[in-house]
Amino acid sequence: MHWLRHLFAPPVRSRFQAACMERIQVAIAASEKTHRAEICFAVERALSITDLIAGTGSRARAESVFGQLRVWDTESRNGVLIYVLLAERAVEIVADRGARSRVGSEAWK
Repeated sequence: MHWLRHLFAPPVRSRFQAACMERIQVAIAASEKTHRAEICFAVERALSITDLIAGTGSRARAESVFGQLRVWDTESRNGVLIYVLLAERAVEIVADRGARSRVGSEAWK
Protein backbone atom coordinates (compact mmCIF):
# COMPACT_ATOMS: atom_id res chain seq x y z
CA MET A 1 0.00 0.00 0.00
CA HIS A 2 2.84 2.36 0.84
CA TRP A 3 4.29 1.97 -2.67
CA LEU A 4 0.93 2.70 -4.26
CA ARG A 5 0.74 6.11 -2.60
CA HIS A 6 4.03 6.98 -4.29
CA LEU A 7 3.12 5.51 -7.66
CA PHE A 8 -0.20 7.37 -7.78
CA ALA A 9 0.72 10.57 -5.96
CA PRO A 10 -0.75 13.70 -7.49
CA PRO A 11 1.47 15.92 -9.62
CA VAL A 12 2.99 18.81 -7.68
CA ARG A 13 1.40 21.37 -10.00
CA SER A 14 -2.07 20.00 -9.24
CA ARG A 15 -1.61 20.77 -5.54
CA PHE A 16 0.71 23.78 -5.76
CA GLN A 17 -0.34 25.79 -8.78
CA ALA A 18 1.65 28.85 -9.89
CA ALA A 19 -0.50 31.31 -7.92
CA CYS A 20 -0.12 29.21 -4.78
CA MET A 21 3.66 29.00 -5.18
CA GLU A 22 3.79 32.76 -5.70
CA ARG A 23 1.83 33.34 -2.47
CA ILE A 24 4.23 31.04 -0.62
CA GLN A 25 7.21 32.94 -2.07
CA VAL A 26 5.72 36.29 -1.01
CA ALA A 27 4.97 34.95 2.48
CA ILE A 28 8.51 33.64 2.87
CA ALA A 29 9.99 36.96 1.72
CA ALA A 30 7.78 38.87 4.18
CA SER A 31 8.70 36.47 6.97
CA GLU A 32 12.42 36.78 6.28
CA LYS A 33 12.17 40.52 6.93
CA THR A 34 11.28 39.76 10.56
CA HIS A 35 14.11 37.36 11.41
CA ARG A 36 17.58 36.27 10.26
CA ALA A 37 16.71 32.77 9.03
CA GLU A 38 16.81 31.99 5.31
CA ILE A 39 13.84 29.85 4.33
CA CYS A 40 13.64 27.44 1.42
CA PHE A 41 10.43 25.67 0.37
CA ALA A 42 10.54 22.37 -1.53
CA VAL A 43 7.76 20.05 -2.70
CA GLU A 44 8.18 16.55 -4.07
CA ARG A 45 5.48 14.35 -5.53
CA ALA A 46 6.85 11.03 -4.28
CA LEU A 47 9.98 9.20 -3.26
CA SER A 48 12.10 7.54 -5.93
CA ILE A 49 12.05 3.76 -6.30
CA THR A 50 15.55 3.72 -4.81
CA ASP A 51 14.38 5.61 -1.73
CA LEU A 52 11.34 3.38 -1.37
CA ILE A 53 13.46 0.22 -1.52
CA ALA A 54 15.88 1.72 1.00
CA GLY A 55 13.01 2.50 3.36
CA THR A 56 13.69 6.24 3.31
CA GLY A 57 11.10 8.22 5.22
CA SER A 58 9.99 11.80 4.73
CA ARG A 59 12.34 13.11 7.43
CA ALA A 60 15.41 11.42 5.95
CA ARG A 61 14.45 12.65 2.48
CA ALA A 62 13.98 16.19 3.80
CA GLU A 63 17.44 16.09 5.36
CA SER A 64 18.87 14.87 2.04
CA VAL A 65 17.12 17.66 0.12
CA PHE A 66 18.41 20.15 2.71
CA GLY A 67 21.94 19.17 1.68
CA GLN A 68 21.24 18.92 -2.05
CA LEU A 69 19.72 22.40 -2.15
CA ARG A 70 22.59 23.71 -0.01
CA VAL A 71 20.16 25.24 2.47
CA TRP A 72 22.96 24.92 5.04
CA ASP A 73 25.19 27.19 2.95
CA THR A 74 24.31 30.47 4.65
CA GLU A 75 26.62 32.93 6.32
CA SER A 76 25.09 32.48 9.77
CA ARG A 77 24.16 28.78 9.45
CA ASN A 78 20.55 29.85 9.65
CA GLY A 79 18.97 28.01 6.71
CA VAL A 80 15.54 26.43 7.17
CA LEU A 81 13.91 24.00 4.75
CA ILE A 82 10.17 23.48 4.66
CA TYR A 83 9.76 20.19 2.81
CA VAL A 84 6.48 18.71 1.56
CA LEU A 85 6.18 15.10 0.36
CA LEU A 86 2.78 14.79 -1.32
CA ALA A 87 2.64 10.99 -1.42
CA GLU A 88 3.01 10.82 2.37
CA ARG A 89 1.06 14.00 3.08
CA ALA A 90 4.07 14.92 5.17
CA VAL A 91 5.64 18.25 6.02
CA GLU A 92 9.13 18.32 7.50
CA ILE A 93 11.08 21.32 8.75
CA VAL A 94 14.86 21.01 8.74
CA ALA A 95 16.91 23.79 10.29
CA ASP A 96 20.60 24.47 10.37
CA ARG A 97 22.48 24.86 13.66
CA GLY A 98 22.20 28.64 13.76
CA ALA A 99 18.43 28.58 13.39
CA ARG A 100 17.97 25.62 15.76
CA SER A 101 20.02 27.31 18.48
CA ARG A 102 17.79 30.41 18.38
CA VAL A 103 14.56 28.47 18.80
CA GLY A 104 13.95 26.08 21.65
CA SER A 105 13.36 22.40 20.93
CA GLU A 106 9.75 22.67 22.12
CA ALA A 107 9.03 25.33 19.49
CA TRP A 108 10.44 23.10 16.73
CA LYS A 109 8.14 20.29 17.76
